[in-house]
Amino acid sequence: MKNISVLGSGAWGTSVANLIAKNNYNVKILSIIPETTKEINEQNTNNVYLPKIKLSKNLKAHESLAELFENPEMVFVVIPSSVVHQVFENIKKLKGENYEMTFVICTKGIEQKSLKFMSDVIKDSLPKSKIAIFSGPNFAMEVAEEIPSITTIATKDKNLYEEISSVLNCEYFKTYYSDDPLGAQICGVMKNIIAISCGISEGLGWSNNTRAGLITQGLLEIGEMCQVFDGDKEILNQPAGVGDLVLTCSSIKSRNFSLGYRIGKGEKISDILESKKHNSTFEGQKNANCAIKIGKKYKLNLPLCSAVHKILEDNLTRNEIKKLIQKVI
Repeated sequence: MKNISVLGSGAWGTSVANLIAKNNYNVKILSIIPETTKEINEQNTNNVYLPKIKLSKNLKAHESLAELFENPEMVFVVIPSSVVHQVFENIKKLKGENYEMTFVICTKGIEQKSLKFMSDVIKDSLPKSKIAIFSGPNFAMEVAEEIPSITTIATKDKNLYEEISSVLNCEYFKTYYSDDPLGAQICGVMKNIIAISCGISEGLGWSNNTRAGLITQGLLEIGEMCQVFDGDKEILNQPAGVGDLVLTCSSIKSRNFSLGYRIGKGEKISDILESKKHNSTFEGQKNANCAIKIGKKYKLNLPLCSAVHKILEDNLTRNEIKKLIQKVI
């Protein structure tokens, strides 16, 4: 039985780890919370993130990187974008900068200071790494519940895709190949920002027509970003493209949509972020500023991203938010 490691024991990390474990692999998952480690190992559950889901007995939690990197075949990266750099610097200290490993990046984001995508952040620490991007319309709970789902695995190496797909594919989960890892990452970043705008629209009471307009504008802005970085617009036809965008922009289950919804209802962004009602990362909130900086650098036309950024930063009234959204579509 092959060994697979997963960095991150949140909802998506645990769901991915469980999917692989049920495909008859030994899976180690990194958990930095002792209570979570104990629960996974003793009860085969992670009720904070995946309530009522029974986890595979092939899945074991560990609290140290050293344990996680005891000869894995590949490593899935499912941690917040804000900590990827530090974690991979720690891996470099542990294994050396010449360490060769396949990293499947499930994290969607841009590093705040450098404006680098996650593949570049990892390559900076471990330049001999093999990289693939895992991105699609995948709510963690629905995958954990074995609801039929699809995703994109994006890598320049078709053989690497075959290796990764063999680990993931099963009766209810199917992968699609793309040779555009950068385009997949652009989609993953941008769709979270667009989802915030759609949540805002829903919170304002505008619903379907406005959401369709925002998604349309969002697709245009993703296309602009792809062109600048020599990505292929064909990625928009993939699960990582329109699939993930439509899912994230259409459901309160989406963390970023829910953030926008609460803003549209009149809650202050500062109160939402400080609230104890959530234990999730709002990647769209973190990356709106990055998208704007990239847009200014390359002179891109990103009115929707600009509107979301202004709403998140300027503490606008609901009436001001309405006027701003109306200007975009």
